[in-house]
Amino acid sequence: MLALLGTQWPALGVSYVEIGPLLAELPRGDIYLFNTIRLGFVLAFFLACVKTLAWLDADADRSGMPRPFWNLVFFSCATTSVALFFVLPAFGLDVVLMLFLYLGPLSVYILQRNLRVPPAMRLFTVGHFQRLLGGKAASDVDLDQGKESGKKGGAKAGKKASKKNAEKGGDSADENENEEDENMPAKVIPPIRFISRDRKSDDEEAQEIHIEKSSGMQAAIELIWEALQSRATDIHLEPARDEMLVRFRIDSIMQPVPSYSRQRGDSILNIFKNLGALDITEKRKPQDGSFTAEIDKRNVDFRVATAGSVNGEKMVMRILDSAKQMKGLADIGLPTSMRLKIEEMIAQSNGMLITCGPTGAGKTSTLYSCLREIDRFQRNVITLENPVEYHLDNVTQIEVNDKAGKTFANELRSILRQDPDVILIGEIRDAETAEIACQSAQTGHIVLTTMHAIDTVTALARLIDLGVKPFMIAGSLNGVLAQRLVRVLCPKCKIALEPPADLLKKFRVTTEKVKAIYRAAEPEDRPTDANDEPIPCKHCKGAGYLGRTGVFELLILNDEIRTLIRQPSIDVTAIKQAAIKNGLTTLFDDGQRKVLEGKTSIAELQRAAK
Repeated sequence: MLALLGTQWPALGVSYVEIGPLLAELPRGDIYLFNTIRLGFVLAFFLACVKTLAWLDADADRSGMPRPFWNLVFFSCATTSVALFFVLPAFGLDVVLMLFLYLGPLSVYILQRNLRVPPAMRLFTVGHFQRLLGGKAASDVDLDQGKESGKKGGAKAGKKASKKNAEKGGDSADENENEEDENMPAKVIPPIRFISRDRKSDDEEAQEIHIEKSSGMQAAIELIWEALQSRATDIHLEPARDEMLVRFRIDSIMQPVPSYSRQRGDSILNIFKNLGALDITEKRKPQDGSFTAEIDKRNVDFRVATAGSVNGEKMVMRILDSAKQMKGLADIGLPTSMRLKIEEMIAQSNGMLITCGPTGAGKTSTLYSCLREIDRFQRNVITLENPVEYHLDNVTQIEVNDKAGKTFANELRSILRQDPDVILIGEIRDAETAEIACQSAQTGHIVLTTMHAIDTVTALARLIDLGVKPFMIAGSLNGVLAQRLVRVLCPKCKIALEPPADLLKKFRVTTEKVKAIYRAAEPEDRPTDANDEPIPCKHCKGAGYLGRTGVFELLILNDEIRTLIRQPSIDVTAIKQAAIKNGLTTLFDDGQRKVLEGKTSIAELQRAAK
């Protein structure tokens, strides 16, 4: 074998290096054969090191450990231990040293991470082993009995427990909930640290300590984590007579999640009120605030709003996760022709662009997509918002606070003295703000703003209703972009359909170009399990949709439309006819194109863009 490895192969035209003497130097036994036991051990050890290093790399991010340092430490020890296999002649000695170099740094890492993470995330503890073995501790008979008793006696037990708790008072309710929490398996979530806002420096530390020690703190953390994992944009806490209902808004649709008892729900609500700097004693008047959560080395902002109801205080939290929501113009669903026209508008030296639509249509997100296309190093960009929803580098962001006298109109006047090139106004709400915005667009500034209107032409009429002079609108406005958000069909489970003939005829396409359109999968379309229950798609969790995209309508003001705006009384119908004649694509037309492309369904388009 060694002679074969050390020979030349002239027939192939290649001269191989003689490695026979090199192999002969390695301790392979008296007759230079490979020891299969040692070779198998080192291969298995090498694969274990690779697997452990991959786990450590991912776990360091979740637990907040210094990933580069521990990657370097473990990689160095692993490579050293493998090298010992070729150096040490004694098999037992190199095994001991290899295991020491493998288990040593791993043990130190686990000890250090356990000190930094909550108890639910700690490894090799009693609770960790109980969670690992918990599913096997009960016999199949016990599990069947538990399921049967849960189905038959759950309602009766719940009524009895609620009566007892009502008789004993809130303390017993807390005790029962704590017992339930102890019996439930702990959820493994990364460390989440809440950061309250608008608090005095003297009270901030005491307030945070008070919140961390409260009984509902762990439940509040789990609620936030579950909402982020579900891609929710809003969290609704709605009081009922005996419980606190919880719903998430996911892809524009409200979806219920497991509720809390009334007392536990009120404690969670009070935690969020504390974090948002709200008055926890006031439960009837509406209040609003905000706070931040530090999760996975990034900050997620939450906007909190409360209101009194018949059953108690309701809370809605808007989740502003800029890491996931910030996109460029090419990624929000704009057709290429519209995107190029918008890029041309924002590249000009003056003029105003308005995005309009209902609440939650993504208007502000579109404006921030425009800001991403602007050279923020060469141009002075200032935003005026209530509240600031995204954070961009090299942008001056100002937050409006009506209680402190910082209104849109007042702040907009001061912004004009800051030599801005681009001004983003969160929303035009009154005549004064609208008039200043139009004046700014006429005096050498690009103004980006939003307005509540159902379509582009209605936005023009709304500006006039606010009291803005028609000639100012005609002279300052470059374009209006109306938009809606539609859910995107899940690519793994969507169902193909034959395209309707009228739809193909309208867009002048044939079945050769569009062979099918799609709809969302229904429960009857899904495979079933042994109990004839539909198995949800793992990709979209049975929703049929995954993510959202926009449908748009862009009105560009030309000379004909500007002339119609300057008329004594605005004619909305005439303006829309002139826009369509000049190539206006309506919201529904753009949505139907996305249906033909297979991105969304007709039912979803009718829901979002009627």
